[in-house]
Amino acid sequence: MVTAAYFGGVTYWAFSDWAWFSEEQAAAGVLVLVAMLWFGSAGIALAAIDVKTMELPDAIVTSIYLVCLSSLVAASLISGDSDSLIRGAVGCLSFLAVYGVLVFFFPRAMGMGDFKLSGSLGFILAWFGWGEAILGALFPFALASIFGLVLIWLGKAGRKTAIPFGPWMIVGTVLGLWFGGALWNSYLEFLRVQLSSAVG
Repeated sequence: MVTAAYFGGVTYWAFSDWAWFSEEQAAAGVLVLVAMLWFGSAGIALAAIDVKTMELPDAIVTSIYLVCLSSLVAASLISGDSDSLIRGAVGCLSFLAVYGVLVFFFPRAMGMGDFKLSGSLGFILAWFGWGEAILGALFPFALASIFGLVLIWLGKAGRKTAIPFGPWMIVGTVLGLWFGGALWNSYLEFLRVQLSSAVG
């Protein structure tokens, strides 16, 4: 049910962007669609497994790197969009750096599976834009915090209760991809208006 809804939403989202599926960009558009559909199926599987076992299998995590990143890289090369590749590389390294620090200093809260997954998510988010990457990086921590507080309030968990973070990484990435760009642009416009008012 969740997978079917995601596939339908992503397909509609991709085909509604006419630029990807213009005659010149058709091949790139198909590759982007492949990357997003694979990410959805792999992400849903990872989330379900992490909830049950508190682990993120290397095989599925690696498949996201192999299929999604290679598809997006190929799409960039076909369309001549070098900016997306640069953003993706920066996003990948930035996410790995942040999660690496978290794993080192907070090993009880963050696992190696989260670290390994983070690089691919950083690339995917940043490939689409800085707004997607910034908010896609923040969403998982905000959602996990809210979920943890609700569990504590309901008496279902304590402050030291381990909560799988992988599902929130996946959900946060999806939210970042779908809403991050628009929300970030709205925020920047708000800042611009405020600065203009202050200067004026």
